[in-house]
Amino acid sequence: MNVHGYPATLEPRHPGNANAAAHGVYSARLREPRAQEIADAIMAEPHTAAIDWIGAGEIGRLEALIEALDAAIAAKGIVRSDKVRSLVDLRLRASRRLAEWLDRYGMTPKGRAEWARQLAEGGLAAEIARRRAEVNRELGE
Repeated sequence: MNVHGYPATLEPRHPGNANAAAHGVYSARLREPRAQEIADAIMAEPHTAAIDWIGAGEIGRLEALIEALDAAIAAKGIVRSDKVRSLVDLRLRASRRLAEWLDRYGMTPKGRAEWARQLAEGGLAAEIARRRAEVNRELGE
């Protein structure tokens, strides 16, 4: 053996090596394929437009992070340790952010109900017309 180890048995570093990654929580590179898969599924829906890609990507990244966090928590179990506590805290924060994005995209019952209500009632022009009609009724016109 010399200062470089055993040259006959050493292997060069593998590009993209993820052997040490236990769950991918701290590696966006390992989560990205799953995030892309989720974003592609969202963009395949008929109500999405090309501009929705940004939000769909964010939803995909959040869901992929949550899946990795769930796997890490399941592997470690819920025990009293700072490491698991921080994973649970990350999981709760990611869940809140995901819920916000899902509501914005109409991907929750509440979000779909609000989206349908807005479609039924119309947009800003319909609201202005409604208020004008209300004022006109009050003025007796």
